[in-house]
Amino acid sequence: MKKILLLCLLSPFCSSSESLLWIGYNQNSSDFFGDGSSEINPDGILIGWSTEISENWALTLSYGDYKGDVSTTIFENNQVSLVNQGNTSSNAVSVSLNWLADDYGLSFSYSQIDNEENSLTRLPLVEEQVIGDDQVLSFSYDSIVDLQSWIFGWSIGTQFSQSSVNVHDVVGADNPIIIDAQFESENISAFIDLDFSFPIKKTNYILTPMFTLSWATDISSSGDELVTVIRGDQRQTFTQLNDRLSTTFRTPDSGFWEVAIEIEWDNGWGTTLAYGKSIAADTDTDSFLLDLSVAF
Repeated sequence: MKKILLLCLLSPFCSSSESLLWIGYNQNSSDFFGDGSSEINPDGILIGWSTEISENWALTLSYGDYKGDVSTTIFENNQVSLVNQGNTSSNAVSVSLNWLADDYGLSFSYSQIDNEENSLTRLPLVEEQVIGDDQVLSFSYDSIVDLQSWIFGWSIGTQFSQSSVNVHDVVGADNPIIIDAQFESENISAFIDLDFSFPIKKTNYILTPMFTLSWATDISSSGDELVTVIRGDQRQTFTQLNDRLSTTFRTPDSGFWEVAIEIEWDNGWGTTLAYGKSIAADTDTDSFLLDLSVAF
């Protein structure tokens, strides 16, 4: 979202408009069971709207919904086939308020994230449900520098997150063991984003290759920092803010990089194609995004 507002500051087409509306398709890839052979690809739609509410203030609303499932055969012969299964779903609602000047700005944002993971593993037999709830509040200072042939943007800020996770396990078939656990945590982290853009102006459009690098570091944590989930004979750390679904919400002591190409037409329409990857995260995640926007 911050990148869209940054580009609006730079683009002659968008900067003369009062609102921006976009819809996008997002797909993420990661290893669900942690065994190197169970890739899950949750995907879904992201929609958003940004508008000027005064000369220097802009309001942005967005919503994303993602779902994915995976099935992995772990044993098979003529009589028996054992399959591990998993699925994940998430939705996020975000609102942000941005104060924009000529070459810098201030951003305030709040997000509510609900997610759920279900898994069934056969060796040993474990059925697990993980339900998570996050509230994320962030503040940042954003700046851009126009270097004629390319543009450098940077942001530095802090994020406060409050998380709640419920884990329900059923272990074994005969005389099953049932485990219920509730985890609560809070975290304050600092982050920095670096953006490099190379606008290429044509007759009726602007083509902009972009590269983004982001990193977050832990400042303070309290409560249950680690939530361990069972994936057969694997034990994994469940970190909701990097939950295979989005790199928008930052996990402390990790980051991501992204490469993108955007085309902005002089009639206000635009499209973006982006690919990103997590850095030093507990769960490695690849992300693909394609969106369509219109400024009016």
